[in-house]
Amino acid sequence: MKKIFLSLCCMLCAVFLTAGCGLSASVPQSSYPPGTVREAIDAWPENKYTENIPRPEYGTPDFVLSGESDGHDYYSVFLSDITREQGEQYVSVLKKGGFREIAADSEPASAGIALCKDTIHLGVSISDGALGLYISFAS
Repeated sequence: MKKIFLSLCCMLCAVFLTAGCGLSASVPQSSYPPGTVREAIDAWPENKYTENIPRPEYGTPDFVLSGESDGHDYYSVFLSDITREQGEQYVSVLKKGGFREIAADSEPASAGIALCKDTIHLGVSISDGALGLYISFAS
């Protein structure tokens, strides 16, 4: 469990840093962890990772990252055109839906929250203009 949480925190940091960059489409593939696949999207993805996570009310789907870290598959969804306040409202929706906060950190420009529900681990990064969701499953 500690290894999963550490992996989640590491990926949350990566998501957090990416969101702080404004989700630029010009971020080179080499800046992602090895084995990471980046795919542009224009709609909320429907798959095993997102099926138990509510679709955010605000924001424009921008891209997804998928890969494997410490033996666990992960999937990250990034949305643009969202305010920090709207991102914080989304975290409230997640908590009302049964997600429990494991850890959180905030600064004036951004925030990062680690949540879990059943076997779903969810890292959320929020900043003005960007929302990042890192999704993985506990083994």
